[in-house]
Amino acid sequence: VYLQHRLATGEIRDVEVFCGPIMVAGKQLLYSIYHDVTDRKEMEEALRKSNRELDDFAYIASHDLKEPLRGISNYADFLMEDYGDQIDAEGKSKLETLQRLCRREEALIQSLLDYSKVGREDLTLEPVNLNLLVGEVEELAASSFPGQSISIQVPRSLPTVPCDVIQIRKVIFNLVSNA
Repeated sequence: VYLQHRLATGEIRDVEVFCGPIMVAGKQLLYSIYHDVTDRKEMEEALRKSNRELDDFAYIASHDLKEPLRGISNYADFLMEDYGDQIDAEGKSKLETLQRLCRREEALIQSLLDYSKVGREDLTLEPVNLNLLVGEVEELAASSFPGQSISIQVPRSLPTVPCDVIQIRKVIFNLVSNA
């Protein structure tokens, strides 16, 4: 049980109280232990505040980093669309590399944002067939990286495991996209 306790000085402290019966010399007595948890509660609140600030920073930073990246990617797209017939094969290859690097950087920024949220989201555990999930990730990766041949080879059948399907999908996708 958590209570607040007023000290003789008037200061109010948070305390955790443990109590119960105890036998002493054949008599049943009641014991109680008061444990001052004020400092711990203050540190927990400071940590919660720091985590909220970190979340806010990660969101703002990721948004701010993505905006110029989208501009670079869009200009590369415009160049390919508007001047593609005038650009030689080497120039097209360089623009395609620029587009691919932009997509990769955007994925890394999104991963950073996702990572900042890990541990703050509730996990939903359910049985997940990892073989089916790897197939889904392979399709997702193929659509996320057009023009690249993506194939995931699994040497033996994977088990069905209790896990959070959203989080494990992110883990497998990140492994594949970073490969």
